[in-house]
Amino acid sequence: QWATDEEIAQLEEYFWRTNDYEVAVRNILFLRIEAHSAFRNESTNSLLIEQFSDAATKNRDSDVYRISPSKQKFDRDFDFSLEWPLVDRIREYIRFNRPELLKISGGDEKRTEGRLFISSRTGAPLTDRAVGEILSDAFRAIGAPKGAGGHSLRRYRAVVQCKIVIARMRDYGLPPDRETVTREIMDLLGHTTEEAGRAYDRVMSGYKFSSKESELLRLSNKFQLELDSTRSKTAKLISQIPKEILQTLEIPQGLEMFCEHH
Repeated sequence: QWATDEEIAQLEEYFWRTNDYEVAVRNILFLRIEAHSAFRNESTNSLLIEQFSDAATKNRDSDVYRISPSKQKFDRDFDFSLEWPLVDRIREYIRFNRPELLKISGGDEKRTEGRLFISSRTGAPLTDRAVGEILSDAFRAIGAPKGAGGHSLRRYRAVVQCKIVIARMRDYGLPPDRETVTREIMDLLGHTTEEAGRAYDRVMSGYKFSSKESELLRLSNKFQLELDSTRSKTAKLISQIPKEILQTLEIPQGLEMFCEHH
C-alpha cells in the first residue's frame, strides 16, 4: 500500500481526536519522521535523544544531517539523511514534549534507555510491535486499504523523493531515466533497488510535472514541519482552557478534532 497526502492528513486528525495531547504529539512526530525519512518502524523507534543533542547537531555545514538508526534491516549500519527542519522539530519535541510524556508516565529517564519514543503508561521505550499497532490501527480507522501501515509511509516518501529528483532533472534539461533516478533515491531507502524502482514506475505512470516542482516539494515539507510545531504549541494551550470558555473560541484549522475530544 502507498500512503497519500490525504491519508496522512487524516491520520493526524485521528491522532488528535483519539489521544491525549502528549500522546497525539508523539504519534504525529513518529508519523512525520517516517513520511520524511522513509525509515522502517524499527529504525524510527530505535532513535536516541543523544543523536539530536546540541553536540551531535552543531555542525550544519552540510545540507542534511547524517544519522544511523541502531536498528536496521539485516543489522546494517548505514547512515541516512535527515533534513534540518525535521531535525529541529525532533529537538523541539525532546526539549518540550517528551518531558511531559515522561512526567505523566510516572517513569524516569533511566527507564527510557535514552530512547526518543516512550510509552505514556510506563515511561519505557515503545516496543516495535506497539508502534506497528499504533500505525496500522490508525490506518484502519481512516478507512485505508487493508495492510496499510508503516511501510505505506516509507513508500509515500519514496514517491515524493522520486518527484523531487525527476523534477530537478527536467528543470536542468536532463532525461529522468530509471537507472539514474533510482540510484539517487537508494540512499533514502537503504540501498534497496527494488523499492526505488517501484516508486519510479509509480511516479512515471501518470504524474504531471510542473516547472520548479523540486523546490516546491522541498518547501512543502519544511512548512509542514513548522505547522506541526505551531499546532503542538496551540494544542497545549487549548488543553489548558476550561471547556465552557473553549466553546466560545474560534479554533485553528486542523485542531478541531482535538478540541472535540477534550
